[in-house]
Amino acid sequence: SEVSYRLLSSLAQHYAKKGDIESAADVFGKKFINAREMSFAKELTSYASFWIDQKVNVEHALAMVDLAVKMSPNNPEIIPSAAKIYAKTGGLADVAGALPKALEKLGCEVKLFIPKYSRIDEIKHELHYNWEIGEIKIKINDEFRSVHLHQGKIPGSNIEVNLIDCPYYFFRNSIYTDDFDEDERFILFSKGVIEVVNKLRWSPDILHCNDWQTGLIPLYIKDNYKEYKTFSNTATLFTIHNIGYQGLFPKKTLLNADIDPKYFFPEGPVEFYDKVSFIKTGIFFADIINTVSNTYAREILTPEYGAGLDGVLKNRKKDIYGILNGIDYSIWGPEHDHLIPFRFSSADFKGNFYWNTLSFLLMRRFR
Repeated sequence: SEVSYRLLSSLAQHYAKKGDIESAADVFGKKFINAREMSFAKELTSYASFWIDQKVNVEHALAMVDLAVKMSPNNPEIIPSAAKIYAKTGGLADVAGALPKALEKLGCEVKLFIPKYSRIDEIKHELHYNWEIGEIKIKINDEFRSVHLHQGKIPGSNIEVNLIDCPYYFFRNSIYTDDFDEDERFILFSKGVIEVVNKLRWSPDILHCNDWQTGLIPLYIKDNYKEYKTFSNTATLFTIHNIGYQGLFPKKTLLNADIDPKYFFPEGPVEFYDKVSFIKTGIFFADIINTVSNTYAREILTPEYGAGLDGVLKNRKKDIYGILNGIDYSIWGPEHDHLIPFRFSSADFKGNFYWNTLSFLLMRRFR
């Protein structure tokens, strides 16, 4: 009953605030077994966020966020919450992900670009200020903002991480916000990446852009910055992780972003129901588009899963590829995964009595 659910929630909160993670998790487990609505997954992320803020058993909290996402993968309230929680604890390696390291092993020269959010610890990650680049002035909405470059390395690699620093836009309480200038934040980031790459005199073969936050970059390369010879041989790849998050903003964003009005018309490259769509812009102007799996690549071509952009995507169908997401086995490999109680490998899986016992119990608990 609803009363039972509320009692279980109160009990879980009581344990969480006391720091008794195992008891809280156990209560959550019972609650989810009985709950019919996956909306309760939201509470998992709320309590996990509390534990992380209190620096209490962070690893367990992240595991619970994973559970919430798996239980309610299509709930738009869960994924952003999970992203914010990961960012609270993640260093450069967590923010960057495993792809740059995998590309490096294949012999690619990779540089990563991310905003310098306020929660990124400069000392902990040994960041240094690039004095050669110095201050870069970037125009946003007829105003010039100062941008600076800080650099570091992804731990365990030689991959350069370039952090676009503009406290006015990136020193916020959240990575993604509902602030009135959310469009300006990622307009600045997109322009900042292009300006920094140009000043570094580094001509990439490919600019890999991810989701709506970088959707303007393919347009900028082809239009606003087409005179930059740095990008004369650069192709753009646009990855769609979730078509539901589109970066929709009012028409005034055209001015904020210095987008030529000729691109804004019904069913045009940047227009979506009389708004500016960053993700549609990326889809239209990128040379190649990919998604996180072959299945998702097919699904987003349908009205059911295309979030209104299935028609646009169908026009680019020959340029869309599905590439299954990989994982970093140095972190998630079961031989040394510290989030599971009994480690195993393909060599000892069958003989690991403890693991088989645990698997059986988990299947009974969560089926």
